[in-house]
Amino acid sequence: MKNQSQIFKTIALSTVIGIAATGCGSQQTKPVSAMSAAEKAQLQQAQSTVDSIVQASADAFTKAEQANVPKFSQVYFPKAKTELQKLKKMHQEFNPNKSGIFASGYNLDDIKEQAAVVDKNVQGAEKTKFLIETNLKDVIDNQQYIETLDLSKFEKQYKSRQNDVTRLFKDLETAGQFQGLEDQRLKVLNDLRAFEVAVIKDKYYNQPQSDLKKLPEETIPATYKQAQEQLTKLSNTISATPRAMKTIESHQKSAIKALTKAQNILKEVKWIDENSEKGLEKVVLKYHQPMDRAFPAVLKEDHTELLFEDQVSKYSYLVTNLKSSLQKEVSSLDEAQIQEQAQKMADAKAAELKKTLEANQSKQALETEQKNKEELAAFQQQEALKTAEEKKRLKEEHKKQMDALIAQHNQLKLSFEKTSQELSQLKETQKQEREKNALVAAKNKTDTSPKASSQAASEPTPAEPQQVAATTNNSSASAPAQPAAPSAAKSAPEKPTADTASDTESAGFEYEIESIEL
Repeated sequence: MKNQSQIFKTIALSTVIGIAATGCGSQQTKPVSAMSAAEKAQLQQAQSTVDSIVQASADAFTKAEQANVPKFSQVYFPKAKTELQKLKKMHQEFNPNKSGIFASGYNLDDIKEQAAVVDKNVQGAEKTKFLIETNLKDVIDNQQYIETLDLSKFEKQYKSRQNDVTRLFKDLETAGQFQGLEDQRLKVLNDLRAFEVAVIKDKYYNQPQSDLKKLPEETIPATYKQAQEQLTKLSNTISATPRAMKTIESHQKSAIKALTKAQNILKEVKWIDENSEKGLEKVVLKYHQPMDRAFPAVLKEDHTELLFEDQVSKYSYLVTNLKSSLQKEVSSLDEAQIQEQAQKMADAKAAELKKTLEANQSKQALETEQKNKEELAAFQQQEALKTAEEKKRLKEEHKKQMDALIAQHNQLKLSFEKTSQELSQLKETQKQEREKNALVAAKNKTDTSPKASSQAASEPTPAEPQQVAATTNNSSASAPAQPAAPSAAKSAPEKPTADTASDTESAGFEYEIESIEL
């Protein structure tokens, strides 16, 4: 048993190796340089066939895409796109010699099979478009028309309608037929039409209706009813034929006119109610005044004495006759006369306009001159204010300077008085010192008189004057100099002493004090 098991393993392994060798051998391809002419031609033919197949599928896909098929197909076309990408990848890995289970790449049969998948999905998408355009044309038309309207206020609502349409398209594509989808189509179609009516009413009807509701119906019941009837007619027209724009605009114009009339009638009723207590004559005159002013001036006839309704009838008759007369006059004129009349009227109008223009220019010039005068006066006033302010500022500055000078003068005066007092005290001190020195000198003179007598008979020695000077200096440095004895003065000249210098300085200082006092 063991030997048999070993034999089976050996056989199985040999089989696997043989199969692998066969597959690997099939992958080996001759280089192009080693191929014969027939082999090269066969290779080129195979490559050309594959290129044509892939290109045909790609062209079919592109054609469907340009025909707006993706808008209708939500199943087949996305799948066709995915399968085409796979086909292009297989094309890049094309191997004309592929054979065996272990061979890589894709041969011609693989390419053809994948191309058939692409084409089938493209055809399914095109069929879906055909079914939708055939069975849901009214849905498509409504959707396309709605997209031309102003949907800025209805983006969310329209998104919901779009989703309903998209769901219907997908259900038809999945079913592959329209049967069983009629109810769904009617619901989507009705929703689109209701949405369209809502958009048109918002543009033409909603605002006038809202304005009418603001009016008090009980105060103006008749005119309120007239306005409501016009608005109802407008609403019914929009609901029945929302795309009949000329009719809708005409009905809207009538409705707005009736609404405006109701609003004005309400104003008149309120005015009458507020002024009726002041007298009914005032109310009547209010309605006579416009006719009293207008028609007599235009028609050159005055019928203000008539009743209000009679005046209206009379003036209407006169206006009609005037219109007929003008038409007859115009019809009786030939073309040249009409042109002449037109030219005269144009010239008269031009002259009137010129006169008005000149008057306006003159008025404008006067206004400009007046404005310039006002600006000049304002400038002069401003300059005068500036000058007055400058004078005031200079005056205040001058006052500050004078105050400062006065303060400085007072300070100097105080300093001078203080200095004068100090000088007086110093003068008094010096006087006392001189008197004291005089006493000291007199005393010294008394003490030295015997020596002076003895020295008068004999020649003085050189040392004696020096001794006298030293004695004088020791007694007082600031004392005044005393005269020498007569005999001494005759025998030798007297030298200046410290007391003499001190007296000289004192005399000068006293002179300065007297000068300052003066």
